[in-house]
Amino acid sequence: MGSSLVGKRVGVVTPGTWAEYVVIEAESCMPLKDEVDFDQASCIFINPMTVLMFKEVIKEGKHKACVQTAANSALGRMLIRICRLEGIPTINIVRSEQSAQVLRDEGAENVLVSSAEDFAGALKALCTQFEATVAFDAVGGELTGKVLAGLINGGVVYVYGLLSGQPSTGISAADVIFCGKKLAGLWLSQWFPTKNAWTKQALVSEVQDHLNGALKSEIAGHFTLEQIQAALAAYTTNMSAGKTLIHQNRH
Repeated sequence: MGSSLVGKRVGVVTPGTWAEYVVIEAESCMPLKDEVDFDQASCIFINPMTVLMFKEVIKEGKHKACVQTAANSALGRMLIRICRLEGIPTINIVRSEQSAQVLRDEGAENVLVSSAEDFAGALKALCTQFEATVAFDAVGGELTGKVLAGLINGGVVYVYGLLSGQPSTGISAADVIFCGKKLAGLWLSQWFPTKNAWTKQALVSEVQDHLNGALKSEIAGHFTLEQIQAALAAYTTNMSAGKTLIHQNRH
């Protein structure tokens, strides 16, 4: 396989890439299609591939609909778009009405604000309506338990982030014992290596097919290595604006 990659553009995920050269196994290289530019390629693995992981989990589990927290994040919006293409209903949870309106303006349906007084009832009603049995939680804290309670019997909440900085709480023993509900972790870095070489290549190809559409990452700015402090300041000032890219040789 190594010789077939000579002269081609590839993406890699490995420690030590802040260097002019890096040694990596050929199987870990992701050949880039001609229509994929380096900006989008640099964002290929984390958010876009995580969304495809979610899609595979939904299909493998034969889930009819999914719930997600942090739905207004870049990843959350990608999941909404991919599920729309696949015909999978999404139930989208955000922290504020302002974030909810942003999603609605982009065409998202079933948007709930977690701080709303009727949140628990509204979530339960939507989960029942769409027979939602899977949720992807990026927040943790007490929201995890609320989402688990909202799912119909046999549902599973996959925790893949900890934006709240708090342990997942509020898990009802009755939900686990009598309703067959489950809580599990899900992490791309552990999930992706379990796939065979053919599946990995298929996922890499699929994610690239959507990089200019459903899985496109918004780019907020470009900086050189010498501008690292300015890059960090720009990102921390407005994290929702998009990705801040740092280039070694771009001016």
